[in-house]
Amino acid sequence: MNSEQAARISLLENFRTAPCALNFINLFFGELWKEDSFPFENLIAKAAEDSRAGAELLCVELSEKESLASGRFREADLIADRILELHEEGVSYGAIAVLFQAMTEIGIYEQALKKRSIPYFALSGTGFYHQPEIRDLVSYLSFLENPLADIPLAASLRSPLFQVTDNTLFWLAQYAKREDENAPLYHGVKEFQRIPQITAAEKEKLFFFEHLAAELLEIKDRLKIAELVDLILAKTSYELTALAASQGVRRYANLKKLGNLARHLEGREPMTLGAFLRTLKRLEVQEVKETEAQVEAEQSGRVVRLSSIHRAKGLEFPVVFVADLGRTRRSSESTAAIAEAGRGYALCVRNEITLEWEKPRKWLQIYEAVSRKEREEWKRLFYVAMTRAKQKLILSGVYKEKKEEKDSFYEMSSWMDWVIKLSSHACFENVSIHKGGKAGPGKPKAVLAEREEIREIIFTPSPIPSPPLGARGSFFPSPLGRGKGEGELSSAKDEAEKIWARITDSSSRTFRD
Repeated sequence: MNSEQAARISLLENFRTAPCALNFINLFFGELWKEDSFPFENLIAKAAEDSRAGAELLCVELSEKESLASGRFREADLIADRILELHEEGVSYGAIAVLFQAMTEIGIYEQALKKRSIPYFALSGTGFYHQPEIRDLVSYLSFLENPLADIPLAASLRSPLFQVTDNTLFWLAQYAKREDENAPLYHGVKEFQRIPQITAAEKEKLFFFEHLAAELLEIKDRLKIAELVDLILAKTSYELTALAASQGVRRYANLKKLGNLARHLEGREPMTLGAFLRTLKRLEVQEVKETEAQVEAEQSGRVVRLSSIHRAKGLEFPVVFVADLGRTRRSSESTAAIAEAGRGYALCVRNEITLEWEKPRKWLQIYEAVSRKEREEWKRLFYVAMTRAKQKLILSGVYKEKKEEKDSFYEMSSWMDWVIKLSSHACFENVSIHKGGKAGPGKPKAVLAEREEIREIIFTPSPIPSPPLGARGSFFPSPLGRGKGEGELSSAKDEAEKIWARITDSSSRTFRD
């Protein structure tokens, strides 16, 4: 079909959302998207009218010195009280969903529901043991425990630890299993120099892998598990690879958490590498069973659902709370290394005269492109959240009066800023607004909130969301070339080390109090 034959088909009919709520959504996003280069098209309501439908806003105003974490406690209480009111009006708990941009502070909202005996389940994202950086490290530890097992070896070679290509894996397997299909893949790795189809660059990676494996296999039984993990990270520079990736500090923290878990387990009794891997498998299974139990609770239809917006895509609920609107947008990390598909990657460079890190033109171009995509996606995510509601849409969040108003929605730091900016617009004409007011006198909750955040970081799995399929990768061309990136990324690693030290130091002081 050529361009003359092509036709644009608009899918604007909405059979989900009641007209009253959909009218609010149309007016709100019509204003929000005015500053963008593409026009916003209103959805056409096809659902039946419902007298119970509409939109509401729950506001919690922060006092001058009150933290966002403290305000979340009062917001959670407002949400829980409103859920009770809806239930008393005849709305079943199973008809209500509370959606979040991120699930990291969900414990605060869970506590508010528990206090009021409201049944709920929270379906979080992928667990800690399924995070890419954790699986990469566990695969390599599994290889060291049994070098003749093909799957851990192949996963290790293909991971960002060693970055061997699929073609190389194919030729290694072909060579190893040419006479016996049950022969281990490791035989091919040990004979890689004899395989002419493997390129010189790939042979460098295999040379690095083989020498490191020989060293670690010789000493692994004499080291503690935590020491072995630290040595692997140091030899492969995987910490730097993690830091260079999107959400690098969180990936780095996950690697540190695995090391801390090993120290904790070894502190109770001596442990072999095999026993440690079996323990991790048991913890992973336990994590899955907890999720399955939550799904079973959901299917009963008698519980409030707490979910991320991403998990709610394609779903619909009679009553939707879009909570924690005061959460600050996570902007593109200003790291020493930055990359984008189709544009390559760029590194900050150090000025030999001023000794300051400078951002080349290509770095700035990639950073701006990445930031623009993130800002556009942020608006689309809010749209997805609002359009999950069938009858009643309830927005909820904390806010603090701004000394200086921003003109562009892109310059604003939270969804709540957008809501407050448009609260005087015609779209809010029929919206019920409930204000929680500022915190009263007395001891603030900020300290408690900070303690809860520390406990969340240290003692419970707090992984980052899994990246989209095909988004994984490393910015280092080969293991032997890692030194080229270490200088540029040393400042990022130092920053991550300081964050980790501050967290662990704060937690120890907190638990002594």
